[in-house]
Amino acid sequence: MSDTASPPQPPTGLLRRMLCALIGDVRWQAPGWMRGLGNALSLCGMLLTSWVRSDTRRAMIAGGVGLALLAGGVAGKVWYERLPKPLAVTFEIVAPEPTPVDQPNAKPEPLLIKFSESVAKLAGVGKDVMTGIAVEPRIDGVWRWTDDRTLSLTPKQDWPVGTDVVVTLAKKSLFAEQVRLKDYQAKFRTAPFVVKIAEAQFYQDPADPASKKIVATVNFTHPVDTADFEKRIVLREEGRDGVILGIGADDKKFKVTYDKFKVNAYIHSEPMPIPAQPVKVAVTIESGARSSRGGNGTTEAVKQSVLVPGLYSLAVQKFELTLAENERLEPDRILMVNVSADTHEKEVAGKLRAWVLPLYHPDTKPEDRKQPFAWNNAAQIGPEILAQAEALKLEAVPAEREHVQQHGFKYSADAGRYVYMKVAKGIKSFGGYVMEKERDGILRVPRFPRQLRIASQGSLLALSGEKKLAVLARDVEGIRYEIGRLLPQQLQHLVTMSEGGFAKPNFDKGFNDDNLAERSVQVEDMPPQEPGKPNYLSLDLSRYLDGDGGRRGIFFVKVESYDPKAKPPRTTGAVDKRLIVVTDLGMVVKRAIDGTQDVFVQSIATG
Repeated sequence: MSDTASPPQPPTGLLRRMLCALIGDVRWQAPGWMRGLGNALSLCGMLLTSWVRSDTRRAMIAGGVGLALLAGGVAGKVWYERLPKPLAVTFEIVAPEPTPVDQPNAKPEPLLIKFSESVAKLAGVGKDVMTGIAVEPRIDGVWRWTDDRTLSLTPKQDWPVGTDVVVTLAKKSLFAEQVRLKDYQAKFRTAPFVVKIAEAQFYQDPADPASKKIVATVNFTHPVDTADFEKRIVLREEGRDGVILGIGADDKKFKVTYDKFKVNAYIHSEPMPIPAQPVKVAVTIESGARSSRGGNGTTEAVKQSVLVPGLYSLAVQKFELTLAENERLEPDRILMVNVSADTHEKEVAGKLRAWVLPLYHPDTKPEDRKQPFAWNNAAQIGPEILAQAEALKLEAVPAEREHVQQHGFKYSADAGRYVYMKVAKGIKSFGGYVMEKERDGILRVPRFPRQLRIASQGSLLALSGEKKLAVLARDVEGIRYEIGRLLPQQLQHLVTMSEGGFAKPNFDKGFNDDNLAERSVQVEDMPPQEPGKPNYLSLDLSRYLDGDGGRRGIFFVKVESYDPKAKPPRTTGAVDKRLIVVTDLGMVVKRAIDGTQDVFVQSIATG
């Protein structure tokens, strides 16, 4: 056998000529170590083959021993893996949140170490731990087993700001004898110093039209270093050209005030003139702000933009047709006009006009006028339409202040009709802003809602009086009364099975007044009434009482709106309930300073 391996023969024929033409003549020869390794393996194979052929019996024995050793190794590994393993308890650290120093009696939150299993010695649960725990950097405080799975550290002083803390637990003396932990050391980080812009807005002083400024509220998790913080405040108009590294920027001057704990800051810009066009001003707190108690500074800037309105930014934001109840409990129709800034009521009243649009479109033929026209596009309204519309008389509703954003006007129109309203341009707000464009809209007059309620708030009727219950009804076709008289033997269940207010008790699930009372029903038709006008009626309960006093009066009264002309007659949604007691006894309860109570009972009739 030769000591050198023959080099691979180069390709021949057509393939060789093609490869040579492309990449030239390539030859490769194995390195010496590879040739030596190949010769050694070949020699070993020859010797092993020769030995097996010369002594077959011993070769078979050797092969059997090798297989036995291999099988024994595999079986040993499986046996070892199935052996019981010691329990390794894990734990997690619950880092404390920042202390809310601006809250009354605020104290630092404790650090909690929560274990996955019971680890404490029974004798130590609920007691302070004096040894076996190391904290780096040192934090003075009291360690305590709050239960058999939880260790807590309550510091004497507040936690340091944004600090990495390493806790090391002793392997002996701290835990029960059989306990082994997976790790005896852990690291956590105390709460970092965080800056947050809670709110930033453009502010118009309601008493001074020239006082316009940006006001921002900034919150801190820890008391702030005020001198350092104020160096990092920037109020700058967004989108200004030519600003490079702050050079040429129109930065706004400002003042800063703080609460007494230095965890809230209030930034007030200098008074700002009205710009010709709306602009955005960015309130920025640059990175690096620090707490007065040390720790690292913030790593990122925080920013919030504020829109400063331009001279012609005043606008009507919304029209609304609504209802408001007057002092006579009658609903008034109200046209609400919401503008974007405080404006004098005379400014709006002088520019506002409204019309009730025609029931039918003027262009429709008389024979086609079967349904009222649905006016829903203000662009359809022109002089020819308004010439056939009915101008609405508007009466301003006085507001609490002269300059407000919401302006109300009383009007009168039939339900279902369409109202076209328009506010002309030129309105000027309290702060000097001007409405550049007119605003119009169309709304449909709402119908008055059905209303039915038991008048007043009480639950007692005098036995010596008329025993009549007053009821207020509006826009209902009829009333259905349901009177449930409490059975005398069920009085204790009313007390034990109900909760809530005396006038409207709530019953437990699956139990109600049907289980306690005998019921009567009476129906009353309502006479025709002007829409929206209240009607007062009375329900006489004397008919449900015995003249000799044998039948007493505790009633569950329910009133419902009712339509007797419907097919079939049905209730229509408005409902009220009340627990009524007809009695001649009145009670007065007097509570003393020491918490005791005196109860006085007297006759309502005789006193």
